Amino acid sequence: MDEEDKFVSIVSLMCEPSRAKIMWKLLDGKAYTAGELAISCRHFSNGSQ
Repeated sequence: MDEEDKFVSIVSLMCEPSRAKIMWKLLDGKAYTAGELAISCRHFSNGSQ
């Protein structure tokens, strides 16, 4: 389990896992479009749980 998975599993206790994934993506300081964030959430919900 990498750092991202650990972060998402802990933050998922407070909110939806897809929102936790968005938070993780935004922590790297890069700018993402809404579409890019949506794709990362869709990828997470389709395979990682």
